[in-house]
Amino acid sequence: MRSHSGTTPETVKSASFAREKGALTVAISMETESPLCKEAEFTVHYNYKDGSDAIDGETGIYYTLIFELMNIFSPDEKFQRFFGQLGNLQNLIDKNVELFHKRADEYGKKYKREKLIYTMASGAYIHHAYSFTSCLLMEMLWINSNAIHSGEYFHGPFEITDFDVPFLIVKGDGPSRPLDDRAINFAEKFSEKVEVVDVETFDYDGVDKDLKEYFGPALAGFVLRLYADGLAEHSGHPLSVRRYMWKMDY
Repeated sequence: MRSHSGTTPETVKSASFAREKGALTVAISMETESPLCKEAEFTVHYNYKDGSDAIDGETGIYYTLIFELMNIFSPDEKFQRFFGQLGNLQNLIDKNVELFHKRADEYGKKYKREKLIYTMASGAYIHHAYSFTSCLLMEMLWINSNAIHSGEYFHGPFEITDFDVPFLIVKGDGPSRPLDDRAINFAEKFSEKVEVVDVETFDYDGVDKDLKEYFGPALAGFVLRLYADGLAEHSGHPLSVRRYMWKMDY
């Protein structure tokens, strides 16, 4: 179970319930003394402070945990090489933030008055579309949104496509990339407001070619955050503003 503060009530209850049923429970949080960590059998801590390196942050810790487990259950020399290059994560983040900063700022300037923005992705990147929709657009910016899987786009959602309907699409790598291509081709044909973030244009300096598919999802979140920052800056709506969250019981 993961909770940033370790205080999300339903997450704490789920840890307690799972442990009572005999499941192995692992709490992932930045607060090791939180209710969630106290309910779980094991704790994985990550830093979330200015000045901390990404390797000790949420992304670095997640990747370390996941690949350590995969290497235990299915040892592979690729995983060993991955660990050797994971130390370059902060440098890669910095390079890609610099690479996309201007473009994301221009996006914010162009779309600052939009009341609705759809996100789309597939494969390892669908969770980025989901979190960008739920946490950044809807929660932090109060912009109506929905995350659409590129493979599901033609099963109904494509009917809302029109010249003035905005899409922010993550074009991933790997086997699901053709799904993104198909969706992008259609969306760009009928909408004049399609922004594509192509992960193959990321800076992967120091990463082996066959390991890029692992680093792409780690970098995409930081690149997409720039787009939210751009919208916040040009709309005058800080990402820290809430109407309900943390202000009342719900």
